[in-house]
Amino acid sequence: MALHRRQVLIKLLLVLLFVVACLNFFIAIDSGDGVPIVLPAGRSVLKKETSPLNTNTKSVADAITIEAGHLNGNLYLPSALRTNIDNLLRANIATDDGNPWCCLIASALNKPKRITCHGTCFLPRACTDQLYPFQSSTEQSFFHQLRNVTFDNRRGMGKFVVGSEALELQRKCRAMNARLHPPYQWCHQWLQSDIDDNLRNDNGIIDPYEANLPPAGCSLIPSTRSSYQNLLLFPSTGSSQRGDNKEGNNNLDGGTTTNNKLAFCGIAKNGITNWIQLLRFIIGAPDYLSVPYQKHDWKKFQFDSLDDQVQLNILNDESYTFAAFFRDPAERLLSLYLDKINGSDERWKNHFVSRYGLNGTPSFEEFVKMIDRERTSCPFNGRNSARLGGIDWCTDEHWAPQTFNCGLSEFLPRFKFIGSLNRIEHQAKQVLQHVGLWESYGRYYHEEKTFIPHSSCVVPPPELKVGDTLSGFQQQQHRMIEKKTSRTKDQGTMKFAHHSTQSQSKLDKYYTEELQEIVKRLYANDYKVWNLIKDEEDLVSGSELAMKLSSTCNEKAIR
Repeated sequence: MALHRRQVLIKLLLVLLFVVACLNFFIAIDSGDGVPIVLPAGRSVLKKETSPLNTNTKSVADAITIEAGHLNGNLYLPSALRTNIDNLLRANIATDDGNPWCCLIASALNKPKRITCHGTCFLPRACTDQLYPFQSSTEQSFFHQLRNVTFDNRRGMGKFVVGSEALELQRKCRAMNARLHPPYQWCHQWLQSDIDDNLRNDNGIIDPYEANLPPAGCSLIPSTRSSYQNLLLFPSTGSSQRGDNKEGNNNLDGGTTTNNKLAFCGIAKNGITNWIQLLRFIIGAPDYLSVPYQKHDWKKFQFDSLDDQVQLNILNDESYTFAAFFRDPAERLLSLYLDKINGSDERWKNHFVSRYGLNGTPSFEEFVKMIDRERTSCPFNGRNSARLGGIDWCTDEHWAPQTFNCGLSEFLPRFKFIGSLNRIEHQAKQVLQHVGLWESYGRYYHEEKTFIPHSSCVVPPPELKVGDTLSGFQQQQHRMIEKKTSRTKDQGTMKFAHHSTQSQSKLDKYYTEELQEIVKRLYANDYKVWNLIKDEEDLVSGSELAMKLSSTCNEKAIR
């Protein structure tokens, strides 16, 4: 009898120990920051959800310090940082022009003469793998659903569109460009559909052409402008989907997978170069710090080149997270002037002087008054100052209104996140966390503090050593400075993100009261958005902004 009791007690004790162990296990799973854990069976368990908007982005523990395991392959490191230049030299990898450093990606259609500038550098795979820059044949097939637009340049007089589809697109683009300005309804999808119908119809809720916007694809047509020409589709999120757990990197350090995909609206003079460099970092280009605009690899992920139906599907696919960052319009315009028109790079200065028929470099006041002109039509051809004046669809993208981009003027609720360059360090991390790109790429991104000239078409990958701390994308960069400002609510300290021109500190020097009033009038709608977000610590949703910008949108949303 006593023996039986002892057996029962032992069994009860074992059951109790098992229950405690299970509780401890699930508590451990449920104590984190919303990142899925991959269990041995391959199943994913989501930790306790916390909004990325409440994350402390300045945590010291978030920074990556390089260990020996990162360099020998035992710890995870994105492939863009794993290049060993010494090994490349020993392998003597040859390219089409005999350059051992760079090659034109195999999927490029043309072969520019300067392969070093157009090609992907320090990456043998780009020379030999027909899939690059894609990770899989599925990804390649998706991004190869392209428009049927071809050009004829045989006469040496510039590109001419050929084919019925190209000519029809040209007709649509010019017709919409001729309208000069978007309607500025802010919430076109709400106004065209009933809330009870889930905002949808047979053709989807968002169609730029139906909203009187230049259709996507117009950037492919000479002398026309698209409202979506700088929309970037970041490739599959999650490091395991990019293949970065291969080649000795099986110890994946926090990589996540998610159904959220990033559609980022790049706006000229709002840090678009940094986001293109991040895109190249994610696809594995070791020369990601090079000036990217002549590179072919990232252009494979541009929204504007995709087929019409594919574009409509993406615009109405809720798994895509749309995001954009705004900048103080006065600062942005001055930055453009100091960087492109009156900067140290003679090529840019000569480009603008030639393109717009200028008689030398204008002063900032002259430049502002040149663009402060009313136009009754879009000058699609010619190189003269008539193309310089006016703020409309034919305006150069560097000083066109920010709200002209990516359907912001009509489909603002489509954007889950609208951020401010004043808070780029904090808010860029929020965006990447939401789509699962922070843990696997954002926090590993590294930008060395040495100055990189704008003309650098080949910048080698960082030479990492044990003890180095990775900077993280847009985190604590040398261009982030502390500045006292009277515009903050608490008269405290605000961080401003600066381009090399540091134009914020020069506003008082260049702007008279007259010029300030001109800019406020020319960019009135940009200021409407800017004034709503400039003091916000966290990202703001496009739906919230639309309701504040338009009483009609607000009423429709309430209904």
